[in-house]
Amino acid sequence: MYKFKNFFCLLLLYPLITSCNDGKYEVHDTYVDYSYWTFSFGTVTHVLDDADPATFEAVNNWLGKDATHVYYEENLVKGADPATLKVKKKPLFYDKRDYYYKGSPLHVADIATFEVLKLDDYNLWAKDSRYAYFDTIRIEGADVATFKVTSDFVAKDKNHVFYFGKILEHADPATFNESLMCSYMKDKTHVWYLDSLMSNADGKTFEVLKNDYARDSKHVWYNGHLLNADAKTFKVLKGDEYAKDNNTVWYRGEVVEGAHAPSFKAINDERGYDDHEKYLYGRPESYYDNFDD
Repeated sequence: MYKFKNFFCLLLLYPLITSCNDGKYEVHDTYVDYSYWTFSFGTVTHVLDDADPATFEAVNNWLGKDATHVYYEENLVKGADPATLKVKKKPLFYDKRDYYYKGSPLHVADIATFEVLKLDDYNLWAKDSRYAYFDTIRIEGADVATFKVTSDFVAKDKNHVFYFGKILEHADPATFNESLMCSYMKDKTHVWYLDSLMSNADGKTFEVLKNDYARDSKHVWYNGHLLNADAKTFKVLKGDEYAKDNNTVWYRGEVVEGAHAPSFKAINDERGYDDHEKYLYGRPESYYDNFDD
């Protein structure tokens, strides 16, 4: 089964597997509906609960209201005030009481000082005079005065690093580096894969190689999982999927059983060979004979 190189690929593909165009509100005699087109199901239509056709209006193609209700796409936004409704940028809007992200209230502590720090297709970072916010998470323990966003999913203040709105334990904000490839991050002493601390990794010597392979002076990892490999002789081969040390060959982090490491060479992402066998996707080519018609 195909394995994504890291989970951010899923975030990039999400719009393609759900809807690929903007929705549309339609007012009928006795009801209001919201429709959009998807790759999986074609046009999908939802009738809006409790919407009043006589007073309904589409604010834009993702926000609608009637005299007493607000809707984010097809979803009723409970507690939102249609009379003071204003749009920031999809999917953020607000009224006199609160800000709403994808239709969910942020429970902003000080709406007068609320400030959007970063808003894109993936997430929201914001702050007011008392708290910082990630999407609909109110971040406890953040120092608002020094709080800043450093990448799509990471923010820092003088005391902490925040990953997806949560404190990344043990991280040193002064030396933290989230710009490594393949979902690895590190500071001067620690290394993380996503938000998982790699307890045996050495931040000083840690380096990302290719395609989620990484190593420090003593260890090797793939997708954050420790491999039984010799760090000194380990190398990623042509095409980036195969790798080897003096004794073992790996394909996407899995041992290629029976492969002769000293003579093994990779042709591309899928194919490799040694002195006695050819390999496809990390298995001997003969393995696939069992799947022939």
